[in-house]
Amino acid sequence: MQELNHLIENVHIINIFGNNDKLVSSIEYNSKNVKLNSLFVAIKGENFDGHKFISEAIDRGANSIVCEDLPETMLDNITYILVNNSRAALAE
Repeated sequence: MQELNHLIENVHIINIFGNNDKLVSSIEYNSKNVKLNSLFVAIKGENFDGHKFISEAIDRGANSIVCEDLPETMLDNITYILVNNSRAALAE
């Protein structure tokens, strides 16, 4: 487990919504691999848009989401990290 604050310290962040003082068990960009306390990175690709899988990631246990577009419904217990480029954020 790592602290979310530490994981995102080098990421260019537009805004953070929610508590960023959380423990993260893994970083995932495939919602099917998310487990309890994962950080899910929603990446826009040619064939799939990871933003469409944010709800699934949360249902599987994600406690934090890195995204370029905020979902219409944001949950109070989830931290949303808004960035310009999710793929670049994942690389950091």
